[in-house]
Amino acid sequence: MAGEDLFAYLTRVRGGFDEALYRRVVGAASAFKEGDAVLGLAAPDDATRATARGLLAATRVGELQARPLFEDRLYAALLADLDAGVCERIAGWTLGALKEFLLTAEEAAIHAILPGLASDVIACVVKLMSDAELTALGARVYHPLPGRTLGARGYLSARLQPNSPTDDPEDIRWQVFDGWSYAVGDLLLGTNPVSSDPDSVAVVEATLHEIRTSFGVEDLLPHCVLAHVDVQAEVEARAPGSTGIWFQSLAGSDAANATFGVSLGSMLRRASERGGKYGMYFETGQGADCTNGHAAGVDMVVHEARKYGFCRLLTRAVAAAQIAAGRAPAPWVHVNDVAGFIGPEVFRRREQLIRCCLEDIAMGKLHGLTIGLDVCSTLHMDVDLDDLELCLDAVAAAGPAYLMALPTRNDPMLGYLTTGFHDHLRLRARTGLRVDEAMWGFFRDVLEVVDAEGQPTWRFGQPLQVFLRYQRARGDLREEAEILAEGRERMAAVQARGVPLVVGSGAQPWLLPGAEEATLRRDYADAKRCLWAEWDDAFLARLPGRWCCARRRGIARITSGIRRGASGCRRRRWWSWMCCAGSMPGRTSCSWSCRTGSVRWR
Repeated sequence: MAGEDLFAYLTRVRGGFDEALYRRVVGAASAFKEGDAVLGLAAPDDATRATARGLLAATRVGELQARPLFEDRLYAALLADLDAGVCERIAGWTLGALKEFLLTAEEAAIHAILPGLASDVIACVVKLMSDAELTALGARVYHPLPGRTLGARGYLSARLQPNSPTDDPEDIRWQVFDGWSYAVGDLLLGTNPVSSDPDSVAVVEATLHEIRTSFGVEDLLPHCVLAHVDVQAEVEARAPGSTGIWFQSLAGSDAANATFGVSLGSMLRRASERGGKYGMYFETGQGADCTNGHAAGVDMVVHEARKYGFCRLLTRAVAAAQIAAGRAPAPWVHVNDVAGFIGPEVFRRREQLIRCCLEDIAMGKLHGLTIGLDVCSTLHMDVDLDDLELCLDAVAAAGPAYLMALPTRNDPMLGYLTTGFHDHLRLRARTGLRVDEAMWGFFRDVLEVVDAEGQPTWRFGQPLQVFLRYQRARGDLREEAEILAEGRERMAAVQARGVPLVVGSGAQPWLLPGAEEATLRRDYADAKRCLWAEWDDAFLARLPGRWCCARRRGIARITSGIRRGASGCRRRRWWSWMCCAGSMPGRTSCSWSCRTGSVRWR
């Protein structure tokens, strides 16, 4: 019925409030994603989606806030954190009116209502927006980090992600040198560790910390090892001052957070320990809750919004910790939306990846957060290298604070695709976006990879030159030629371990050199073939060593891994193998399945 709101609709068709139908209507208002389809929440067609959006648009903010889609301790804390005065002011607005306000009001007016926007309200209003409207909203609202241009209008920063397949300090160190040689890596040096053992994490922390202190950039950017927050706290307790900003992945419910080994209480306690300059770094991503079995019958956008509500709550806790420590409340807190890492069971194609990124940028900014993106894809998604480039172009227009940064898009440890150093150069050239001013001065005046006019110098793209500066900063007085010779040997050793390092550029500064581009595309194509390959008897006969294998045939979903028998899932035949290899020292057996494309040794 024309003008009918969601709750009037429920009363008309169910005779009163119906929680299950309520959740289905809210879910149906979302743009299509595979994860919502598996949950039975995606609209079957565009007409149904439009109807659901119409019902939401006519619903008042206060009524929606009074009817939670699901309740737990985290949700109660998020509600208690809201500004009561702002809530009262906007309670009578419809979601349609709120959408119009967000797309037309001045930025200062939008900032004024953010403390009273509940996470579920934010989730529902972004469902009403087209991709173009989400882009426009993202480009209008900014939350830079305190005292810096990181996250400000006109800037695009980078988390330099120097991951190593073995947590080797040299792998990590040289990827930092490589990124900085391109003037990339102004927000954070952030490594995903292979091992979460505190001793191993401490070595990686010390490596990153030593780079920062050697170059004297401790006050310009932090470092981070993305282990569990409790492990980071243990390392800090052992060696005070050795850790930088603290990291933790967050979910949108008590149950899902428990799978990450955290809770509302434990995270508030950790936030209360962050009274120094650098606070906390969070990662989220649509689909984590449902793939962990904790969807609670609610769609992925709502869960993602509640994660940002959790981030907002913890940001306030960091500010309180700074006040308690005698500092001005200026919480250095940011969140990274890892969009695409889970794979096709959440969403499969580039259009869905773009939509997810735009939704999450908007929701993060409406929660008052400095939000960046890991625009990534796994090999089993229908997103290739060219698609990923188009995704980056689309989301850059929405004003994310930062993106990831790797030498060639191919992460040597996580085995997924994300933003390369040269993508940052291309986006800067195309859009005019800039690097944080303080770190740009470091790139210009200390590393001298760019000149006073911002143009590349002969040192640009030359990690050996950054290594030379590093050695000089550490007091190395040897002849330059001797230091560079050592650097070449060390670079070669890193590359021999399969960690890509890039030197120079193609025909333009933002193009990978031809050989590296060809290698990246060859390896990508080979990996895609390997992922879906089936091991047959002829292949097994060619394997070296002494093997005995048992073959088991079955059926596996490739679009959803949430629960067996879910509707809307494509299926394919697969073979799995149980193997034992007498020729592998210290390894007794392995299992392989083309469902995952991986070998697990036992």
